[in-house]
Amino acid sequence: KLLLLHKKVEFYELVENLHISESTLFSDLSSIRKRLLSHNLMLIQKNGELRIDGTENNVRKMISELIYQEAREGLLNLNMLDQTFPDYKVLELRKVIIEEIAQFDLVTNDYNIINIILHFCIILDRIKYSSSIDDMLYVSKEEENEEDLQYQVTRKIVKKLSSILLMPFEK
Repeated sequence: KLLLLHKKVEFYELVENLHISESTLFSDLSSIRKRLLSHNLMLIQKNGELRIDGTENNVRKMISELIYQEAREGLLNLNMLDQTFPDYKVLELRKVIIEEIAQFDLVTNDYNIINIILHFCIILDRIKYSSSIDDMLYVSKEEENEEDLQYQVTRKIVKKLSSILLMPFEK
């Protein structure tokens, strides 16, 4: 998860932080490479540093999959998101999302709200730690339909979160 959330990680820093031997990390990296390949991502090891190479969209999908995998034993909930993404106000994100959805007279359930929060947390973390905003928020002309209700709600959520988190991520 560290490799996905941050631009690069030092090999020996991982050994130290994970309390494992170098040989164990080399072995683990082999299985990580295989898993990354299934998402069209590559693990690059150069000058004692590790980084992941691939499209932003594929990285975000992999992060989401890892979090859901961790949650399989229990339900993905606000506490888990708060622990995984401590830099963000998960309850505040929830409040904004619910308020904006309600303004459009839309109805959803807790599972969908948590899923939306998860994806916003991933985007915020990726912006904070590694990726350019242009890679993050690319919307094709086919997807950018200003009359679409989902598009309108998303734009309002993004605008409100930008001001609350003091993190401009609106194009």
